[in-house]
Amino acid sequence: MAKSTPMKYRAQGDAVLERMKIQAVPASIKAQLKSFQQVHARYLVAAEAVDEARIGRDNALQLVATADMTLDDSVELLAQKASGAGLGSRQAPLRAFTRRSVSALTQLAYKKEANEVIIVAAKIAKASTPKEVKAAASACAKNARAVLDQLRTLVKPQGAYDKALGARDEVLPDWTKAYSRLKKFAAAAWYDEPATFQSVFAPVDAIQAPKARRSKKSTTQTAESQRKSAAATNAHQSASPS
Repeated sequence: MAKSTPMKYRAQGDAVLERMKIQAVPASIKAQLKSFQQVHARYLVAAEAVDEARIGRDNALQLVATADMTLDDSVELLAQKASGAGLGSRQAPLRAFTRRSVSALTQLAYKKEANEVIIVAAKIAKASTPKEVKAAASACAKNARAVLDQLRTLVKPQGAYDKALGARDEVLPDWTKAYSRLKKFAAAAWYDEPATFQSVFAPVDAIQAPKARRSKKSTTQTAESQRKSAAATNAHQSASPS
């Protein structure tokens, strides 16, 4: 059994209302149509608020990601300096200051990585380490604090986004009820015109652009190109040392 596709409420509502404009709407569904138009308008306002809040949240999140990339680069540099100073092996250059490998450290969640890097930097600052290692560790701590600062600035836009989502979803029960009533009354009104009913309420995802037909010559040329490519690959693999 095929899985049902979740309804895209905004797109589906827009489509149904647009299709209704080109139909002779029966008097028996005009009240339901008006009711749906009103609730769909409310949903559109709420959905647009979500879009705007998402942009703000995503912009703030991008700043966090950028700060984290800078932190990761500085941790890599610290590892190089520590390895060059003989504080650890090339595989575990920071083993004297953290049980994690460099790759494991930089793959931690934003806040966890930043906090752990600050701890590592503090240990290096207190230890007997070369000047360049201390400088690299200090840069890491600075970059880690920048990540934490950006995470704090993310709180407000994330909260606004969550609030907008909640406000939009509060409209959904009214939307689905109005949509279901309109569809029910329309099915009765167009009982003798099933094609009209189906065309008005067809799911948006069910309508696809027609696929361009390729000529036989084009298909043949594509197949030939693929054959040559495969042959060239096989020839290269045969000639390559094993």
